[in-house]
Amino acid sequence: MPVPRRYQQGSIVWKDTANGKVAYGTYRADVRTAKGIERKQKKVRLGTRKELPTDSQARKKLIALIAEAEGGSPAPEKMTFGKLAELWQASDGPTLTKPTFDRYAVVLRTWLLPFWKDRTIQSITRNDIQLFLNSKASQYSKSSIRSMRLVLQMTLSFAHLNGWISIYPCVKIKTPRITNESRAVKRAEMTEQQKLNISARLQEPYSTLVLLLTRIPVRIEEAIGIKETDLDGHVLTICRVVYEGKVYDLQPNEQRKIPIMDMELLARLRKLGEGRAWAFQSRNRTPINPSNARRRFLKPAAKKLGLKLCGWHDFRHSLTTELRRNGTHPKVISDLLGHKKVNLAMDVYDRSNLQDFEQALGQVVGSQLLPSCDPKLNVQ
Repeated sequence: MPVPRRYQQGSIVWKDTANGKVAYGTYRADVRTAKGIERKQKKVRLGTRKELPTDSQARKKLIALIAEAEGGSPAPEKMTFGKLAELWQASDGPTLTKPTFDRYAVVLRTWLLPFWKDRTIQSITRNDIQLFLNSKASQYSKSSIRSMRLVLQMTLSFAHLNGWISIYPCVKIKTPRITNESRAVKRAEMTEQQKLNISARLQEPYSTLVLLLTRIPVRIEEAIGIKETDLDGHVLTICRVVYEGKVYDLQPNEQRKIPIMDMELLARLRKLGEGRAWAFQSRNRTPINPSNARRRFLKPAAKKLGLKLCGWHDFRHSLTTELRRNGTHPKVISDLLGHKKVNLAMDVYDRSNLQDFEQALGQVVGSQLLPSCDPKLNVQ
């Protein structure tokens, strides 16, 4: 039996229950919490009077439990998922960009906390998580379920790394095969000419904004944060984002340089930004509001051309597909988009269609014809 780190005897109390008298022991033990190792009181059930006929036997069992607790490593505190989510947001939230953090917070608030909030993280198993995602398949799209899985992975990985759970339960969690894609966001894939036609129908600065999104794969939050000083020759440095009216400077390792090969676009950007705080500036001398611009200008212009757009992000998706079809290396596409993972652009942004299949299969058809299966038609 291991030697206790601290000498204590604990206390025993007998309580009357439907099954007769039951002995409960109380003692203090080291517990691993979010703040570190803390000394906390623990209460355990020792047994019935039939199992422990004398007080001495109950005392011996409690001493054995105390010795085991004192001799081993501190046990993790019983933490709820709601508390874990709170700690994770406080710890990892500042390391994420504001748009990314807000998306994760919405996933937590909308889908995860209503189900998992009061569940202790020590009781969550891989099967529980898989069944939870399966139960959402009839209501939500594959993209939404992937978001649920991702945030569960991040929060429970955070708990595992901190030693609050001994086993990481998100191993090989799969997305259900059949999901409710009627609720999925359907991005419009536009041709080059369609995008230029939209630009031609808009007044400045929205016309140049559309042209910019047509030529380089920036996010709308990055585009509206561009200043004339971000241009060095024909190279544009993406060094800030504007999100919900607030400006966030990117860290040096998050910034990226993108060449602008369209000289007309380059001239337009310089003209719009000359002597102004922002290239895409509102009447109040602030960056334009992308939601208002989408509703008041972009969608009406697209509708007149017979196009149904979801929003500004459709341009980024379309350009990604064009780059792939032109044979651009996936690593180059990933870096242009500002992705940390190369396969993200291919898995999320790109889509193949019949034209892609015809082009790919057409390349394997050689000029030499196969011999006919009819021997009479074979020419020697």
